[in-house]
Amino acid sequence: TIDRFTPRFPTFPPEKRGNPWHVPIQYHVPKPFPPDTKYFTIVRDPYNRAISEYYCPYTGYKGGKNASDPRVMNDWIQNLVKTQLHAENGVISFLPQHRYVFDTAAGSGGEQRMVDHVLHFETINTEFAALMTLYGLNVTLPDKQDNPTNVAAASSDDRTLSRSDLTSETIRLINDCAAKDFESFGYSTMMATNAHEI
Repeated sequence: TIDRFTPRFPTFPPEKRGNPWHVPIQYHVPKPFPPDTKYFTIVRDPYNRAISEYYCPYTGYKGGKNASDPRVMNDWIQNLVKTQLHAENGVISFLPQHRYVFDTAAGSGGEQRMVDHVLHFETINTEFAALMTLYGLNVTLPDKQDNPTNVAAASSDDRTLSRSDLTSETIRLINDCAAKDFESFGYSTMMATNAHEI
């Protein structure tokens, strides 16, 4: 069981830590796998990630029938991003993605990369297949659904909102919170001035 973490692990209370695989590898003590283990992780567009979190059946919006209201979604995402700055109020599944790849406290020499391969959710089937070929593994993934938001929602009808429904304030907050994710993983930022206003 992986249940011990370094003192640098954010102060999430136990009930908000989720499963151990939600915890970045840099915080595990000891590391859960042998030293020669090769790690990979999957990142995604920060805007779609925020919307996916909104639709998540576990940590997402629980307000019922008005889930398809853009105002409701924007208010919820804005609150999520703001509270994420304080670990005791945040959601571990919404940690900035770069923290799963880089250990920013590795030492005075700067960041240490903790993950060998970074795959992108948007092209996961192609990138995963290439990674398995690289290591000579006969492992395949099921087809990814086209909808870029949370596939665990009850039906596609429950996922009617998209990044085009984000307001300028929501975009600004995501741009600030995920600045290093955009920079590190090749995603483009949206201009808050061109956002949909409601």
